[in-house]
Amino acid sequence: MEAWNCLQDVLRDRAESGFVLCYPLGDIIDPFPLSYRDLYTQAQHNSARIREIPGDATQPVGTNPTTNFGTTYLGFQTSNNSCSHRDLGFTGELAGQWYAVYGDTAWCAEGVTDPFKDLPGFHGMQQFVPFNASWGETNQYGFGGTSLVESSNGIGAVFYFVNTDKNVLKGAGVARVELQNGEPTVTERYDVGNTDYWWPADKYPYYGDVAAFKDPRSNYIYAWGWQPGDQEFVYLTRVQDINAFDLSKYEYWWGAGQGWKTNPLDIFTPDTARTVLWMSQEKLIEHAIN
Repeated sequence: MEAWNCLQDVLRDRAESGFVLCYPLGDIIDPFPLSYRDLYTQAQHNSARIREIPGDATQPVGTNPTTNFGTTYLGFQTSNNSCSHRDLGFTGELAGQWYAVYGDTAWCAEGVTDPFKDLPGFHGMQQFVPFNASWGETNQYGFGGTSLVESSNGIGAVFYFVNTDKNVLKGAGVARVELQNGEPTVTERYDVGNTDYWWPADKYPYYGDVAAFKDPRSNYIYAWGWQPGDQEFVYLTRVQDINAFDLSKYEYWWGAGQGWKTNPLDIFTPDTARTVLWMSQEKLIEHAIN
């Protein structure tokens, strides 16, 4: 079912983009064109029948396409302009250059230049996404982020999730990233009327806190997040890259029975979950979409 949903997503994204050449069996030699629009329409008709098949929509389907992979340890990566501890690690491309993005980056004590020689205690958070003092945020807050995704013309977006120093979850949002002196820099945080987070943590999934990925074939940006107060299922939102900073343009996955809708998801069940992912990484997601 998961593979079928991904196929429908691709067909829908390309519905206005052209056609494929079909080579039928039998005595017909010449291929005939079949538009993506026709393929998507037929897929919608077939979906009604497939959805009637009983099963758990959260379980994986198919074979993992990731094979023959390996890792090479290159050493411990440190910053050239600060000293901090790092935890979560992601990557992202911006203007043709790849960057590493880290979450849970805690400052070392003042004067310390080697994180392995840090003094005991908590010394604050190093923040890629700046805090908003008018909301009561401080440099003690965490701003968990995932991969950089390019929106347009070298402008990037990063999803972030705010967590207080008392481990109180606040909400998720999107920030604008631009290159300044060759370094990715957050130039603007987006919120709702300067009063609230895009996705408050007590109402909506923490979109982007699990992963974010831009599909180069459709130019959709996808963001996955846990449901409020739980890490059992993962939920999904998407937006065209050029609309990454417009909350009204986001679509939300409401499950196979309802598909993509513009109203934010607020029903959290296995039926509306996109899939089950535990500490998922972008490469696996790329295979699933492509």
